[in-house]
Formats: sequence, structure tokens, C-alpha cells
Amino acid sequence: MAALFAALRDSFASGAARPELMHWDVLVLDDIDKLKPTAYVYETFYALVEERWSRRKITIFTAQLDADRAARVLTPEGNQLAADPLASRMASGLVAKIDGQDQRFKSDGAGL
Repeated sequence: MAALFAALRDSFASGAARPELMHWDVLVLDDIDKLKPTAYVYETFYALVEERWSRRKITIFTAQLDADRAARVLTPEGNQLAADPLASRMASGLVAKIDGQDQRFKSDGAGL
């Protein structure tokens, strides 16, 4: 996600092609709760989610938090009311909670 937002930001400054995110019928946005909550991140993320939601495009979000808490993490401090519409869009479809051991770490303690 951080690389995506960096590419979007750089496209404005350099005139480079922006990543096309509306073309795809299904878009997976992984680890959304890891983004730094700046006004730019919130506005860009909300615009993307709103546009895909209004076009009835499938967007899959992954996070270690539920939709409400992930939306609050993405919202800049001092503007927490803005998190509600974002959480609403993110949770408007099927929400699946997956529990269990992180498979990236083996039971013997060996990591990646």
C-alpha cells in the first residue's frame, strides 16, 4: 500500500502515469492499517473507495483490525468523524474475520 500511495503522489509531481485502479473489477488493498494517516492518504483512499463503491466494483481490504478501527487509523488526527463514512464503505459488503496463527512464522520460532 505504501508503494501505491508513493506512486500516486509521484505521478502528480512528475507527470508520470498514475496507477489505474478503476479498471479492475476486483482490487485487493493489503495491509491498509499500515498506512500513515495523513490528509493526502485519507483523501486519496476515500476517493478510491467511494468511486469503486459507487461503480459497484469489488474491493477487498486486508488489515489486522476491523473496518471501523482500520478507518480510524487511516483518518488524520482531529478528524475522526471522517472515519465513519470510510468504515461504512469498507464494511458494506461481506466481512470475513480470519483468526489463527500467522503462517509466516513456524511453531519452532523460525521466521521468514
